[in-house]
Amino acid sequence: MAERLHRRNADLAAAIADDFYSDRLDMAARGTGPVGWSAMPEVKAVAHMRGDGQRELTVRRFLTFVSAMDRARDSNRLWSDAAKMLDLRPEAFDPSEASAMPQDQLREVLSAARVSRRPTRDSPAWRTIARSLHAGQGAVAKVVEQGKGDARELLKDLCSASSEGRPRYPLLRGPKLGPLWVRVMAA
Repeated sequence: MAERLHRRNADLAAAIADDFYSDRLDMAARGTGPVGWSAMPEVKAVAHMRGDGQRELTVRRFLTFVSAMDRARDSNRLWSDAAKMLDLRPEAFDPSEASAMPQDQLREVLSAARVSRRPTRDSPAWRTIARSLHAGQGAVAKVVEQGKGDARELLKDLCSASSEGRPRYPLLRGPKLGPLWVRVMAA
């Protein structure tokens, strides 16, 4: 069952990316406001980061951590607040530093920056993602660190578990966020 879901999500991500890059993804008829990649809050945040001279590695780490927080909330506000947090607390976006940060300190950083609406749940997830990235194993760590990856492998790795049976990428592995994150990494 899980393998079939992974395959379906990977096929969907590949179809969306193919339509997007070949200019066949046209949602203008939906009448939902500005359409296009540049209108997405995460794309705006990245454009700002690149304008400030941030390295691509920093951009990929930022996109990964913040994507995990992007659920049931105002995305424009989240990405704006996360960009401010990156300026003030860049260590929270470094897998080595974030994975070593005391849980209560990380919870306070995420809460004070308004990046987390549920800091008690989000801070352990952030730290687990940091630890998984810091370990440097698997397709997700490879795409974040090197900028290279395969959509099917990424979706499968997002749903992987540690040797203790715990999710390696909590919150980021969901059926909506996972394919969205893969699409953002592809771009």
